[in-house]
This record gives sequence, structure tokens and C-alpha cells, in this order.
Amino acid sequence: MAKMKLYYSPGSPYARKVRVLAMETGLDRKIEMVNVVVSPIVPNADVDMHNPIGKIPALAVKGMNLFDSPVICEYLDSQHKGRKLLPRKGRERWVALRLQAMADGPGSSMPRSSRATRARSGRRTSTGPTGSRARPRRSRACSPNSRPRPSR
Repeated sequence: MAKMKLYYSPGSPYARKVRVLAMETGLDRKIEMVNVVVSPIVPNADVDMHNPIGKIPALAVKGMNLFDSPVICEYLDSQHKGRKLLPRKGRERWVALRLQAMADGPGSSMPRSSRATRARSGRRTSTGPTGSRARPRRSRACSPNSRPRPSR
């Protein structure tokens, strides 16, 4: 029996990030994966029970509920004996956290109202609120090897 239970949806970039960290650390064998359907229109009682905001991913562990992918990733990284994927200090930590923020980018760039409208209409497109297919800009500041520009 799994000691932890992860509520996720395969299409969620946040849940995917948590699942990748679990696989990389070998913790996926200790986690029961619960594939759930979430919608801004129809609440999911299972998810709501573990996350008051009603979003995924949510991790139920030791009588405690964790939600928000960075929090879950930090917890899981603290639970294995191998090399830590999220270093505790120094430049490596900030580089790892920046990469984690980049992994969150695609899901957070779409406004919530657009997701709700798309869910109600049944459309599955990547269009924004204006109907244009805007591509996320890749910034040099997001590159793992970039250096801060001197301030003027």
C-alpha cells in the first residue's frame, strides 16, 4: 500500500513536474497516483478534500495535505536519500528554483477566465482571450547560464 497519494491530471504541467521529480528520486513506487478530472465549472470532491483551492496537484501524506507543485516538490525531495534535485543553498538552489518556475510557465500564462471559457465551450485550443495563438517568449534571463545584466 502506498504511503502517499498524489491527485493529478496528465495534462497538468504542475502535476507533471511533481511526477517527474517522484520518478527521478524513485519515490513513484511509494506514491499511489490518482488520476482526477478537474474543471473550473464542476468541482471535484476528492480534490477539494485535499486542497481547499480545488486545484491539482495535491499530495496526501501522513495525515497531512500538501498542495502547490513547488511545495510538493520540496517535500518529495526531502524524502529520499539520493542526491537532492532542489539544493538547499547557494547558486545551485536559485538555478533549480528558476528552472522550476520555468516549468510552471506554460500553465500559468493562460488566464483563468480563458480556461473556464474553453472548458464551457468544449474547445481544446491554445488560443488566448483575443483568439490569437500567442507563443510564450523565451527570455535570455530564463537561461540556466545567463548572468544578470548590470543595472543602469
